Amino acid sequence: MIPILYKQDEKEFKSEGIGHLTDAIECAVPEERNGLFELNMTYPVKGIHFDDLKVGNIILAKPNWVQDPQPFDIKTVTPSTDGMTAKIYAQNWGYRLSGIPVKPFTATGIVNALNGLISNSMIAPGFSVWTDIDNTTTKFTVSHPQSFRACLGGTDGSILQTFSGSGSLEYMWDGSTVKVYRHRGQDNGVSIRYGKNLSSLKQETSIENTYTGCLAYWIDSEKGKYVCSAIQYTDNHKSFAHERIYMLDVSSDFNETEPTVDQLNAKASAYIVDNDIGTPSVNLEVSFVDLSQTAEYQNIAPLERVNLCDTVHVYFPDFGVDAKAKVIKTEWNVLMDRYNSITLGDAKSNFSDTIKQEAHDAVDPVIDTTKSFLEQAIAKASELLKGGTSGHMVIGTNANSEANELFFMDTDSKATAKNVFRLNMNGWGLSTTGIDGPYTTACTIDGNFNASIINSGEINGLLIKGGTIAAGALDDDLSGKLSSAQATATGAANAAANAIIDRNVEYLQTTSTVPPSQSDSGWNHNKPTYDAEKYTWERVKYFYNNGTIKYSDPACDTVGVQVDISTFKQTFWADSTGAHVKSGSGGETVVKGDGVYILVNGVEVAKYTATGGEITQMKVDTYLYVGTHRLEKCKMFGEDGFGAFWNG
Repeated sequence: MIPILYKQDEKEFKSEGIGHLTDAIECAVPEERNGLFELNMTYPVKGIHFDDLKVGNIILAKPNWVQDPQPFDIKTVTPSTDGMTAKIYAQNWGYRLSGIPVKPFTATGIVNALNGLISNSMIAPGFSVWTDIDNTTTKFTVSHPQSFRACLGGTDGSILQTFSGSGSLEYMWDGSTVKVYRHRGQDNGVSIRYGKNLSSLKQETSIENTYTGCLAYWIDSEKGKYVCSAIQYTDNHKSFAHERIYMLDVSSDFNETEPTVDQLNAKASAYIVDNDIGTPSVNLEVSFVDLSQTAEYQNIAPLERVNLCDTVHVYFPDFGVDAKAKVIKTEWNVLMDRYNSITLGDAKSNFSDTIKQEAHDAVDPVIDTTKSFLEQAIAKASELLKGGTSGHMVIGTNANSEANELFFMDTDSKATAKNVFRLNMNGWGLSTTGIDGPYTTACTIDGNFNASIINSGEINGLLIKGGTIAAGALDDDLSGKLSSAQATATGAANAAANAIIDRNVEYLQTTSTVPPSQSDSGWNHNKPTYDAEKYTWERVKYFYNNGTIKYSDPACDTVGVQVDISTFKQTFWADSTGAHVKSGSGGETVVKGDGVYILVNGVEVAKYTATGGEITQMKVDTYLYVGTHRLEKCKMFGEDGFGAFWNG
């Protein structure tokens, strides 16, 4: 088909858009199983609509012979060095989900999980979901905010990992719909004969992971004991020119319990069946363009009608086995409506972040106890490293699905792993309790190295600090000095541990004269305001260098202590409002910075400040001076009253 160009806000694709890109020189869509889905185009700079080939606009193009045309967002436009053409790179709409954040949630069953990604998206995703998988029991959890696409695959606990079961899921991106298949492809019985009749193909027979038998073993490194199975052979082992035996370490399956030979034989036989180690892995890259004019084309012609994720049968005459291979990558020629190439291979998911690590070296389990401690340590380390055949490497990603760290673990899930080696930009660490640590052995970017035991032939340094130093052989003088230094260091360490490094005061108000308990609730750092009906208690909180916290005995703050003042003639106290003198009858005098105030039962009746005096009530029994006059109580004409006299 001829690709069609649309503006970046197009959603329906029912019109001709900006127009057909009829001058396209090349246009191909590569797609991988659960992986990349992109478009690459070469276009002349003087071609029609070139000025509208802008980042953000959309190209609609057919990706294979089955699906309808799909939308691709233009990401880059790169002119050639001669300025005559430009390379257009675009991504399928499914990549948009990398920018859609999803908040944490939990769902049961794949339908609820997929719908949960939609309903818990923090911005409208603009996508719908569909699946043919019947699963209503498996629990799915998004534990922290991450992108919609990361939730689908590429992270631990993703949809792909959670619901794959014994097989694997396969995604199809169809416009704005995410389709999740148990098996996207089909097995239509297409088969090819691997070998000479395909000599022009780029083919690879990988026997790196192909074995003629398996030997299982159990080892106890500390006790120097081991048990081996008898070699269990594959059915086709005589077809190989040389025997090649896979060494399977099953020590972790039995812990410290020594297994029997029969148990190990069963482990080896099961491994052969479960991992199909006698069948070569398939990798065929078929270029239809290269072979279309050759006699060998008839041998691969049936592959032109296969689709991504379809199953193809590949017969290996040299080994007498018939292997199944997946179509794991296709490249569709949009302009010619045919494949440029397809790739057959093992059904590995590019979305998955787990890569099984298999080591194939034999293990020598015997430890020579006559060796020095360092030689023994080296031998033990070598044995452990060579015996790591059952480990898994997991690629850790951030919320944007970008790889940012590595985990080497005893299981393929971060949720269940116990023995973990973790490596990222901040350093590396070893844990025996899972990915959250603690990492008892670690080397971090700030230059620190932590370990419970360090074996070394020689250590050069300016200073050695330690609670205890033990050495194999020292002269008496040095031993004595070290013992003395050790005693001094121990004493200093004890003194330092018991040193007070901080303290603060805490307060508590009660209505009782009985000191409060240290465990009573309400102790805090804020001193309470004065309350005439309560007792204010204080205590000191001490912080010690060893982490211990102690308290002084509670003491009553007498400044803030008040009882029924009617039992006292006068009471004095000071607070932020001033100095107070209060009588049992309710009278109170308050001295402040700007003057003296007199109150009766809390009501102000008089004040004397720099601006003058004010009196709301006054009683005079004999006389009162007002300025230069004297007012004197007297009887005049038989009536009580006041007489005014000049002073003097």
